[in-house]
Amino acid sequence: MTIAQPVVSRFAGLEFGRGIAALLITLFYATGFYEKYFGVSVFGNPFRGGHAGFEYFFVLAGFFIYTAHASDIGRPGRLGSFAYQRAIHIYPMYWLVVGLLAAAMLAVPSLGAEKGITPGKALLDFLMIPRDGALVLPPAWALQREMVFYLAFALLLLVPRLGMAVFVVWQAAILFNTASPFAESAFAEVALDITNIGFAFGMIGAHLVMKDRIPAPRLLALLGLAGFAAGLIAEWYYVDTVPMRAPVFGETIEKTYYNVCAAITIPALAAWEQRSAWRIPRFLTVFGGAAYMLFLINQPVNSVVVKLLANPAVKPMLTAEIAYSINIAITVALAVALHLIVEKPVLSRLRAAKANRTPSTGVVRAGA
Repeated sequence: MTIAQPVVSRFAGLEFGRGIAALLITLFYATGFYEKYFGVSVFGNPFRGGHAGFEYFFVLAGFFIYTAHASDIGRPGRLGSFAYQRAIHIYPMYWLVVGLLAAAMLAVPSLGAEKGITPGKALLDFLMIPRDGALVLPPAWALQREMVFYLAFALLLLVPRLGMAVFVVWQAAILFNTASPFAESAFAEVALDITNIGFAFGMIGAHLVMKDRIPAPRLLALLGLAGFAAGLIAEWYYVDTVPMRAPVFGETIEKTYYNVCAAITIPALAAWEQRSAWRIPRFLTVFGGAAYMLFLINQPVNSVVVKLLANPAVKPMLTAEIAYSINIAITVALAVALHLIVEKPVLSRLRAAKANRTPSTGVVRAGA
């Protein structure tokens, strides 16, 4: 966000930040598995605030999409390219992971018993259509919201004034629905989630960066990062008084707080990098590039690995902390490997296929 591979990559610091955000989400979800299978709060559960990675992703989505497509606003002919780019970055890897999970749950019903997965529900998840109940891949809730953002942004490309009016009304509806719920449905839950204000924050930040209007970017970046750190520490402090899956300070407050932190951090980091000509080591950008795969696979891989490590033949030889560390290392390494071996080649082929088609006829050019 974007969660998926960004459409622009000149902001290496933000690319690395994607990896950190995905890692926080991975640590957050893994902690729950170890509470369930090992019966302990690993390391005292310092990662219960790891859901902040989602808020970072939402703001980053708005930032990257606006940065890449601001010049396309008001140009209906660019809609096809916009849709294609977003589709190839979101769907192929998502379909791979969700398709395998759904097939496993339908073939072995006990695997999806808690979620009540049926062929119909699996199909809706495969198409990323909002529905009630647990998803085949739980973190996909964020992707559903991102797709709503893409639809809203697409309208800006077609009819800028109408698109802007719709976008403003959408954001206002989010705030009104949060203060006094007036819409209750699976789609409303997706479209009117308070986290969606992050998209607007990201677009505003991108506009300011493009106009070079970010004052004291290094100071602002450090302030935003300090805000993230303060939130994570605060949630860690209250870990013994609030159940793992319950928000410490209230869901709306937590999401809004981290959205604001990301809204400060992301444009400030981008402006700081622009003015300082950073050089980010390649392995860090590879880690950032693997963020989407890590986001997609962390829950199913964590679930498998924790069960293997909790096996009676293995569990006595490990502390929960060692098992947890092994689990995270395996998950991250697998995500990086899948990124390099599967995701990057697939994206390269899909981009090449688009580049080798003529705009007017869509016929593949000779030599493709």
